[in-house]
Amino acid sequence: MIDGRRDLTTAFECNGYFWLDDDAPNVVAGTLRYHPETGSSLELLGRLHPLEIGTIELLRGVSSKNEKLTLLNCIPQRTQLQQGLFEIKHFLCEVALVGNFHPEPTLTFQRSGIRFDKLDHWLKSDYVKTKPVSEGDIGRGLGIAVSAGPQGALECERGGYKVHLEAEYSSRADGYNVELNAFTTLYIKPDAPRDLRWFLDEGGSLRDFAALCFGSPLPLRSVKLLGGQVSIADGITMTEVVAAFFVEQAPATPSRASYPLIMFRRFELAAPGILSAWHEKREQFQEVIDLVFLVLYGHHTRPEVGFLLIMQAFEAFDRKVNPGTLTSPEKFKEVYDAMVGAIPQGAPNDLRQKMKAAIQYANEPSLRKRLKLFHDLLVSLVGSEPYGFKSSSIEPLVQTRNYYTHYPEDLKDKILSPSSTVRETDRFSMLLVVCLLHEIGVTLDQTRNGLFLHDKFRRFMDGKGAPAGPETPT
Repeated sequence: MIDGRRDLTTAFECNGYFWLDDDAPNVVAGTLRYHPETGSSLELLGRLHPLEIGTIELLRGVSSKNEKLTLLNCIPQRTQLQQGLFEIKHFLCEVALVGNFHPEPTLTFQRSGIRFDKLDHWLKSDYVKTKPVSEGDIGRGLGIAVSAGPQGALECERGGYKVHLEAEYSSRADGYNVELNAFTTLYIKPDAPRDLRWFLDEGGSLRDFAALCFGSPLPLRSVKLLGGQVSIADGITMTEVVAAFFVEQAPATPSRASYPLIMFRRFELAAPGILSAWHEKREQFQEVIDLVFLVLYGHHTRPEVGFLLIMQAFEAFDRKVNPGTLTSPEKFKEVYDAMVGAIPQGAPNDLRQKMKAAIQYANEPSLRKRLKLFHDLLVSLVGSEPYGFKSSSIEPLVQTRNYYTHYPEDLKDKILSPSSTVRETDRFSMLLVVCLLHEIGVTLDQTRNGLFLHDKFRRFMDGKGAPAGPETPT
């Protein structure tokens, strides 16, 4: 059985025996270790094969507690000689599977269950409630009512799967103390059994979708894959369960938002096809999403780095929604050829190549123009000074981006202060989150109340829950 306390946030290790395939005579003792920051690693006390081998695509094992282990893409790291008796070989493993059977390369699973932070708040329904019990034969007490099981469902027609949120709870009594734990798991059930990679990809996609809906980090907690039913005794069957362990790219950053910008049940009622839209749009905006999450997940340590990342994300977003150029490709080629031809023939080759590269992207709108059009769009959708984004804010934003890109001394006095840089990074993180949601059918009106309740974004809203206008950045 799988230890229920193991998840992607908890380190563990287990001893066991490992081999290359079912009929291999060579079985080697070793230790599998998992750490949330480094992933899975394997230490083998000897060689699996008399010949030197490179990356092992699939390695099987069994732990000392009779848990079946499967390691995928094991990359050799180093070898230690132990006084000439045997070798100790070290591997890094892309994925470690702990479960009831050894997956073949063609193995498929019927569904998966994924947990990540703050998922409970997506429901806005308490499935564990307590209330005082009046005096009676058993005296005063505390009553506990639990509404577990399915809590909401959506279907993705484009991807061919269904997802539902399922509430679970556990209790433990210890003397006079009772501990009650509740959590929500997201289950993915495809229209046909799928392989491990499919579940990991779709699970990551749904985590990204949820993170946008919360406007905050939602690191994965655990991934379990469920296969078919197997017989364990006469008339008794159980579901095959495999737990997956790998490096979670999003660090376990405390979420800054307790409640989402838009509820799961809202999609259920008003936008049941939202997952199909997300499945289509995510690929289009993947670069934008990745950059926004770099900022939201705190992968930067200085204000100017976060600012540059979010400006890069904005430009990538604007290119997708406004793919236009300053002139037609044919006209631009004429200008490009003329400008390249004007470079003196005696110019050094390095200078010539740099000038050609600078001209190559001259047909794209400037950041200043992109910000101006973006501001005008938000004004048409929201009203004047949308979310505090004033037209007078555009020039300081441009100058700050230019300064931190090239560090020209003449711009040093025109850039945003460090505190204003952080504020504008947060503002554009919020703007890109709501605009990405808008692209998949969530209107700005539908996220308004959620922004007002958001711990980080509420400062860009006024006291009535409408977009506010903080001071011009300085």
